[in-house]
Order: sequence, then structure tokens, then C-alpha cells
Amino acid sequence: AARAGRPPATAVFRCDADPASGAGHVYRCLSLAMRLAALGWRCTFAVGHQTVPALARAGFAVMPLPPGEEAELRALTAAPAELLVIDHYGRDARFESACRSAFGRILVLDDAPRPHDCDLLLDATPGRTPADYAGLVPAQAGLLCGPAFAALRPDFIEHRATALARRSGRLDRVLVSIGGSDAGGATALAAEAARRALPDARIDVVAGGAAPGLPGIRRAAAGIGGTLHVDIDAMAGLMAAADLAIGAPGGSSWERCALGLPALLFTVAANQRANAAALAAAGAAEDLGPPDAWSVERLADRIAALA
Repeated sequence: AARAGRPPATAVFRCDADPASGAGHVYRCLSLAMRLAALGWRCTFAVGHQTVPALARAGFAVMPLPPGEEAELRALTAAPAELLVIDHYGRDARFESACRSAFGRILVLDDAPRPHDCDLLLDATPGRTPADYAGLVPAQAGLLCGPAFAALRPDFIEHRATALARRSGRLDRVLVSIGGSDAGGATALAAEAARRALPDARIDVVAGGAAPGLPGIRRAAAGIGGTLHVDIDAMAGLMAAADLAIGAPGGSSWERCALGLPALLFTVAANQRANAAALAAAGAAEDLGPPDAWSVERLADRIAALA
């Protein structure tokens, strides 16, 4: 926390949200930035140009980075800070080492063991232990492993008691949210299947403004009489009000679990498989596998059986 008479501590977050990587990296960095800001830190997001719109309403300073890793490094190291947070599949130990001179400490968020040059590493994957990173990080690095360390925004914690209290087993409201980029193109499929299975239910469909399939998602939501939410900030409220989610086993898994929201999960990336299997084993979700294995009719039958 900032002390009287001293300038606030500073943190720089290096993350991106785009169709290739999804929006989860930005959201979990926002969770940490909100907590640090509450402690008096000054936080800046250093991002590619595609990511700038995703942070328009976040309230934090944004530093657009030039294209090319070397140019990016020059821009980053020209703005030193006490803490650098990296949540990016495209950045590695070499990149982190090159940032050392400008930052007091480096925190890495990841979900698959690989080499890192960091002071602290957070991996919320179920079953992950510090032993998985043996030899991959400096010996003195702190390791925060497992879902107990998942980065949740404060509003999910605030909605938890109310959300748990209203769980009744009824399926009156369905939330379709399969990532901001709609990887696998499953959002329209899920929305149509939910309407076919539950003709009287309220269906909320969430999509990212940069999703390549957004026009098709708009048509699907309108066609089923659902409510479309684009680049929404109030996800905690939607999850708390829903009775079933159809989503993906990424970072939003921990948000759903915090609110006791059961889910059907489409695995749209290889690094999500461990999450999907663990959530299914815990009874928190059902793993549907890749979306291309499902038709509207088959998924509707599955939802109807659950109902």
C-alpha cells in the first residue's frame, strides 16, 4: 500500500485480448489491477493495438505498444515500475529476462508449465503443484498453484452469497458465454440449442465486440428472442442470475464456481482440457469436448435431459 508522503507503487500489466488468445488474459489481469489499485498502486496496461478497445472502460492507464517484440521491449523498459505482470502466451523467459533491468519484480500468470524468468508465478489450473515448475523458474521464485489462487474480480465475491442462496435446480435462465472471441464458433449453436430445449427460459448471450462471428451471433440471439450483451462489464450479475451456463473451461470457470453456477463446457483450446476434466470430476460442469462434435439437435437433447 502507498505510504503517506511517498509516491504510489507502480505496476505494468503486459497482456492482450484478441481472437487468437481470447479475452481471459485481460480479465484476470484486471482482477489483480483492481486489488492493487485498492491498495494504492498505480497500474498501467501495456497492450497491442487490438487490445486497446477492450480496456476502454476499465479506468486504468493504457500504453499501446508498437509492433515487433524488440520495439515492444524498448517501449516497456522505457517505463520502469516496481512490478511487471505478464499474462501472455507469446512471451517467454527470454522476454522476461530482457525486462529485468526496468522492473523490481516480475509476476507471470500462466496455465501450462514452461520456462519463465520471474519472481512469482501464478497458475490456477486444478491439480497444478509447485513440482510442475521444478527447473522451469528460478529457485527463489514463489509459486501460487491451483484454483485457490484464481484471480477473481471483487464483484464476483460480492455476488457469491446471493447467488448460492438462489440455486434451486430450476432452469429458468441460461447464460451462453463461450469467450470473447467465440473460438470454435459455438455461441450461436449453444444459443439455438438452449432455446429449443427450454422454450420458456430467458437466454442471455455474451460476445466480444471483436469476435469474428459477431454478425452471426447477433442473428442467432435475435432469432431465439435472447438478449445479446457485447463487451459487457457486469458479468458477475449475469452469472449470479443464471441457472445454467454454456461456456468454455478458461478463466471464467473460477467465476462460475465462485457463484455456484453449473456449466456445460465446450473445450475450444488444448490448454483448457485439464480444466475441463477437473471441473467435470468435481461435478461442477459437464465436459462436451470440441463444439464441432455437436449439432443443435444433439445439444438441445442434452440440455433437456439435464432440465
